[in-house]
Amino acid sequence: MVKKSIYLVENELRPGDYVFFESGEVLTVAKYDGDKHRITFTDGTVRDLYVIYDNFVSDIRHPTQKAKKEPKPKIKPETKAAKTKKESKVFSLYALASGKPGKKFTIKAFLQITKNAKKKPGGANTEKTIKLDDGYVYEADSQQEISTLKKLISHDAFKRLRGQCINIPYRYGGKNHNYYPDFIILTQTNKIIIMEVKEIAQMSTKQNLKKYDALKRFCEKNGYLYIMCDKTFKPFEKLGKFTVGSKVETTIDNKIEEKGYFDYSDFKELTKGKDHNKIKSIRNSIGIYVKSHKNVKMIGDLTFKSSKFKIVKKKK
Repeated sequence: MVKKSIYLVENELRPGDYVFFESGEVLTVAKYDGDKHRITFTDGTVRDLYVIYDNFVSDIRHPTQKAKKEPKPKIKPETKAAKTKKESKVFSLYALASGKPGKKFTIKAFLQITKNAKKKPGGANTEKTIKLDDGYVYEADSQQEISTLKKLISHDAFKRLRGQCINIPYRYGGKNHNYYPDFIILTQTNKIIIMEVKEIAQMSTKQNLKKYDALKRFCEKNGYLYIMCDKTFKPFEKLGKFTVGSKVETTIDNKIEEKGYFDYSDFKELTKGKDHNKIKSIRNSIGIYVKSHKNVKMIGDLTFKSSKFKIVKKKK
């Protein structure tokens, strides 16, 4: 069953709705806090909207109507202001993007910019492709890129889109590197946004922070906007406002206090016996921890099995 869009669910979710998980679990919504993206269920559990998607929601349904014998509750007609507010709450890449307001570009200018740019040499998996309405074929490096592009298409989020055709140089480990962001997008508001899609746990690694710094400098110089986000559009700049799992936070704090760092062996201990979805949720929670705790930094990449992975305290 196709998952509903997170942003569509935010607009529709209300008390009494049923949330069906692929595991067979069914929970009923008691309250939804749109500002914090937090759901309180009737069994007393509280879950972040993004976390329930990490647990593979298969469907969300409104409760069926009651028997006709029962009188229908009187519903006050929506005011014009309420209707306008409800209709205006739509998905917006512009709202997610970072940077200055950005210049406006025509389709012709956008195509010229992406045509003249150097395409990423190799690397793209031609088996993972999507053909857009204007005939452009996007070649992806990962299924995560394909998933993100499908959501962008479903939201009608762009006039034109091109992939990995802008080269942004950056320096890491004493060497010069070339960075090719995943998407170059001309939005419906005629702004150019460059988007990089990463797992949350990868966003705070030293190399990706170097890439992101280079991306920011490049975009601000050229009047573009920029986003680094995961496939649910959770952006790097706003990670600090999302909740870290209490057990994850306590474990990292204790390990740093005890031995000076939290490393891959501690991660393995924390995820021992957990299924794939729970491990992914913990890994994401660690990424949010690094972003929200200004006194720590990540060394290495948690996505891969590496003894070099560590979270350490920054030197004062």
